[in-house]
Amino acid sequence: MPFFKVKKQFHKLQWFSGKKGKDGFGPQDHVMSILPKGNIPIVKYVNKGKATWHQYSHTTPEHLLRLLKWNHALFEILVPSRLFKVYFDIDNKLGLLSRADIKERILKQFPGANINICGYEVENKHSYHITLSNYTLRFEDCWKLQAFCMANKDLGFDATVYSTNCQMKCINQSKPLKHAGVYMEGSTELSKHLIQYDFDKECIDINTLTFPDIVKAKANAKGPKSQRLDFVADIPVLKPVKRDPDFFFYDATPLEILNNIPHDDNENKINHNVIWRIMVWAQKQGISFDDFMAWNKQKNKSDEPVNARIARYWGYWSDLDNSPYNVATSFIEAIYSKFSPSALKSKALRV
Repeated sequence: MPFFKVKKQFHKLQWFSGKKGKDGFGPQDHVMSILPKGNIPIVKYVNKGKATWHQYSHTTPEHLLRLLKWNHALFEILVPSRLFKVYFDIDNKLGLLSRADIKERILKQFPGANINICGYEVENKHSYHITLSNYTLRFEDCWKLQAFCMANKDLGFDATVYSTNCQMKCINQSKPLKHAGVYMEGSTELSKHLIQYDFDKECIDINTLTFPDIVKAKANAKGPKSQRLDFVADIPVLKPVKRDPDFFFYDATPLEILNNIPHDDNENKINHNVIWRIMVWAQKQGISFDDFMAWNKQKNKSDEPVNARIARYWGYWSDLDNSPYNVATSFIEAIYSKFSPSALKSKALRV
């Protein structure tokens, strides 16, 4: 196995640590693959001398809340197939802007939001972790929060914290030898400061709101890739090597529709967020995991080993069994409109 079990248990939890194996499968991948329904995956930062490393585990929400009363350097690992509260990470390195300014921007976009803030304020730096416990979203809609953050980056909103399995610092926690994010405003219940647990009884889906457009990064622009909009508009014009001239989208089975989407690392490169949505659609259409991966493994030039890729997607797939996530066939149609618009036309209407 590419990971090892920590000999000494911490608060009755079994922790996993170590480097990834040759197959790319690491301790976090292992925890995500064995994650029980309802448990929260967590990572603990461990420090000894100048060395810092990670230990991974999972626990019940009730147990985690007991641990969060003290600083154990714990971070919540976000599960993409679960519901999210709207959340923000804000770093104002100059410490010149007030929380009032930040809340004003949030309330302008999210009316009536129940804002919960933890963080720290020291000389020349303010850092905040914010959750809106009455606003929800799903992973495929995180680009909307990215858009909001990029439009408000003057206040320190970070647009890079919406990636798959992102690790977010819990309340009262910190990295070793750093400032802890203590309670500041909102609910005093620790659970309200977690991102994927204890939602308000009445919540608003962010799809009911309008968000600013993202200004796409130029090809040579600096900054993390996650700042780019992951949606159909960002998919390059795909050029399949082969195309069945008799294929008609509206007469095809879901599996035929999936298998006709080109997917490799050359001109047919599709980013992870789009692949993830295709996976959700495929699962809801009754396509098997093996058939989905037969299509997904076309991306054979990835640096990620095949076994690690299969294990990672099996974790995503399994979590969808009891998930309310759904991706409409109209999303798949939009992909086809990019690389094979003629497939959406009956044969008689094709030029």
